[in-house]
Amino acid sequence: MTMWIWLTFILPSTCGLSVISSVSHYHAVKGVSVNLGCDFTLAPEELGLLDIKWTFRPPDSQEKLLLWYEGHSVVDLSGSKGRIHFDMLHPQGGDASLILQNLKLADTGTYRCKVKTSTGVESSTMQLTVIKEVPKPECGVSGNATVGNDVTLRCGFPEDTESRGFSWKKISGDGMFPRFSSVDKTRGDLYIKDLKTRDAGTYRCTAGSPFSVEHCDVILQTKPSKSTASSVVTPNVIFIVNVIISIIILNIIVIIGCVRRIKLIVTAGAALVKPCFTETWSETWSNCVTGLHDSIPIPISGEALRCLVS
Repeated sequence: MTMWIWLTFILPSTCGLSVISSVSHYHAVKGVSVNLGCDFTLAPEELGLLDIKWTFRPPDSQEKLLLWYEGHSVVDLSGSKGRIHFDMLHPQGGDASLILQNLKLADTGTYRCKVKTSTGVESSTMQLTVIKEVPKPECGVSGNATVGNDVTLRCGFPEDTESRGFSWKKISGDGMFPRFSSVDKTRGDLYIKDLKTRDAGTYRCTAGSPFSVEHCDVILQTKPSKSTASSVVTPNVIFIVNVIISIIILNIIVIIGCVRRIKLIVTAGAALVKPCFTETWSETWSNCVTGLHDSIPIPISGEALRCLVS
């Protein structure tokens, strides 16, 4: 998580005792630490008794004392159990800055650093605004991711978050953003029109406030359109059909050839062969097929031939 603190600067006073706070308004995210600056300078005649107080006033409430430094000792009245303390162990050296750790939303308010010496009192006031941290957004794809269709890449927070903003980028492949796309910077959605195959990839949504940023990734997988799928499938189907037809035609040719040979044998020599024809129909069929394979007709055995010529 990336966080920033926004600072507003003011110019210090230059005469006698001066209390300097270079920042008038702090913005910080809940859970982090912040240093409320308070530097002071003393004139030579003011060295001696030193009294430093930090007070806090919540919005629409009364001011209350947090820390009090006097006589080289610190009194903690904040009830924060060490969460709020001076930055320096001995603030009498000129640095009375206040540290607030593990910020809470209730820490938002007005803080005053007051320095008192034997000759006078000076103070500096500053504002602290604690902002709720940005939760991790949720990403997803809405719509039919078929080439040519319109789809929406969703990006949003599970709960409402103040000062949110959204941006998208493609983090895979060539990183080229879809040509026909637009981002709803309020809702966080990315609209893609006329989806292309090249639009597939991983997209990152970055969301947050000026003080805290989170992101989520979503993978867009495109599907071919019906026309595209047909152009891919048709050649394969045609090839398979042609192979099947070729096999069927080849078998038909073999069967017709064998049947004709058998008919010729039966017609020409039925009367002569029948008394002594010893081959079975299965043997004759086998010889017929073998004859076709070797290009030598072998319809009957030698015994049958001797019977025919005797």
